[in-house]
Amino acid sequence: MLTDSFSFPSFFQWTKENGSMKNINNSSINKGTDDRVDKPQEKKLKSLNNSNSSNNSNNNMLSCQTACEVQIVPMAMDNDCRFLDYNIIDQSDLDLNNSFDDDDGMDYQTSSSTSTTTTTNTTTSISPFSLITYPLSLLKSIAKNNNNSSKKEEEDQQLIEQQLYQYQQYQQHQQQNQQVESIKKKINSFEELPLEIIVHIFSFLDYKDLNTRVSLVNKNIKEISEVYTIWKYLYYSEFRLAKGNKKKKLFHLDINSIYNNITPTAATSKLNNSNVVTESIGNNTTEIFKDYKQLYKKRFIVEKNWRRGICSVQTLYGHQDGVWGVQFHGDMLVSGCEDGVMKVWDINEGECLNTLIGHQDVVNSFHFEGDRIISGSDDSTLKMWNAHTGQCVNTFRGHQGSVWMLEFKDNCLVSGGDDKMVRVWDTNTGQLIQNLEGHSGRIYYVQMGNNLVVSGAQDRSCRVWDLRSSECVHSMTSNSPVHCLQINGDLWDGGDWAVASGHNNGSISIWNLRTGSLQAMLSNPLCCPVWHIQFRKNNIFTSSCNDLHSWNLGKALEPVNHSLDPTPTQHQLTSSKVFKGHTKSIKHFQVKDNRLVSGGLDNKIKVWDLDKPGNNYLYTLVGHTKSVDWLEFKKDKLISCSADHTIRIWDFYS
Repeated sequence: MLTDSFSFPSFFQWTKENGSMKNINNSSINKGTDDRVDKPQEKKLKSLNNSNSSNNSNNNMLSCQTACEVQIVPMAMDNDCRFLDYNIIDQSDLDLNNSFDDDDGMDYQTSSSTSTTTTTNTTTSISPFSLITYPLSLLKSIAKNNNNSSKKEEEDQQLIEQQLYQYQQYQQHQQQNQQVESIKKKINSFEELPLEIIVHIFSFLDYKDLNTRVSLVNKNIKEISEVYTIWKYLYYSEFRLAKGNKKKKLFHLDINSIYNNITPTAATSKLNNSNVVTESIGNNTTEIFKDYKQLYKKRFIVEKNWRRGICSVQTLYGHQDGVWGVQFHGDMLVSGCEDGVMKVWDINEGECLNTLIGHQDVVNSFHFEGDRIISGSDDSTLKMWNAHTGQCVNTFRGHQGSVWMLEFKDNCLVSGGDDKMVRVWDTNTGQLIQNLEGHSGRIYYVQMGNNLVVSGAQDRSCRVWDLRSSECVHSMTSNSPVHCLQINGDLWDGGDWAVASGHNNGSISIWNLRTGSLQAMLSNPLCCPVWHIQFRKNNIFTSSCNDLHSWNLGKALEPVNHSLDPTPTQHQLTSSKVFKGHTKSIKHFQVKDNRLVSGGLDNKIKVWDLDKPGNNYLYTLVGHTKSVDWLEFKKDKLISCSADHTIRIWDFYS
């Protein structure tokens, strides 16, 4: 194997004699190394080589007069090994004889070649392909040619790949152009459709499509995508699933759907003449065109902030005692204090507009609607106030004890209290219209419908009253005093309404309002009295000590066929979820849409997302230094009041 450290054999020594080169060893150049020279002669030659290499200026240095070639020829087999030898052949010998005999008897052929040499008197110029470097240069040249060829192949391959890539890009560009042209044709054909059909198609798109993608098509499509009806439908379908006020729905519950055999009395005529409980809805009303696109954007931001707990907080100071209740509409807020003083606030400015002073004792309940505020107190009176001026418009006297609960609609006011009487008043004149007698205990709760009232009392019963006859239609008796109740008309088909009642012993009952029968009840009562109860879809929410409970109505929602089963089976309520988080008793909570908010004695407000899978808990709002006694939220605002004498406004939009 040839390497860069290859050295010529020392026995290849030449001298110049009679113009021709002779071997000073006087031995055949084609013999094997074992027969060419003995060891003493080899040492002599090596010493001669060393001396010649050290004296570069010696004019008698052995040189070649004529050019020489190196030819690699095979040698004879020796001990089963094959060797390569180097034949140093004179050019003149090649011209005279192209073959020579070796001692082994084999005839080797040499290739003729011509080389040009330049001879001087002192030195002989050696060809660029020197004797020693020629084999290496040859191999390097071959390797270089191979490298050059491989590089060329790589360059050709890269060029082919580049051209192929460019061709693919060209094809993609052509396809995109074809798609764009096709889309343009489709858009043109789409724009030729009637406007009503285009609007109907756009109504199936979501907010992101309408606000970003569709508006980027062209100017005409953008203008169509901003049509009022599209955004109105989108707004109501996503954020106003339960259209209308649920409280107003209660007034659509007419006594005729419950009891149809009562003959109108003088009291009924009196009510009809004064339009006490009649709700008229105009058919020729003109709809106010709102910017539903902006409404949707605002609501979208509000919902996102509700989920993330992003809000600004404003604290209202002014009460001298604990604040136990708040209620707000629009920009006006009404608060009730334990010292019997009520205040009207401007939510935007955070200022107290009016202070309502007139009751001589604690205010137990109040109702704020429109510009009217009606309050009930332990001083046995009810008062009606003008929210804008703060003046007392009317005082209702007749109860013989504390007034615990009241509700009004239009010019009809219903109240209940310690005297075990449900009283009906005319808000315009302040006169007592009816006394509904039947309860044998304190009345804790009343709720109105159209021509009917539902009341719950300490005598363990809920009663349904017909305002046309002043008679009790149904008396629904349980085993514990009733602290709260809630009417719901979305549970059953066929016009049947439900009443859920919470009791002092921690039990819950579901009643059919039309038949007065018990549909479902809680088998294992809670450990604490139920002071607040709310419906949401097919569930009932209640609080018990530190926890909130969601109860699945289950089989109680099955349609009731009273002709086949006049006494339907009572079903058991099952708990579907328990909301833990408060460390002390819960004072109040509210459920609306997909949101549950609660406040308690631990001075904290907790927020849950009912549509969130798994754990519904979102976050905790802190700020009050004493118990959170009441709270109310609507859209972008949550308002809470506390025993620390303050009111806090949590704004999820600003």
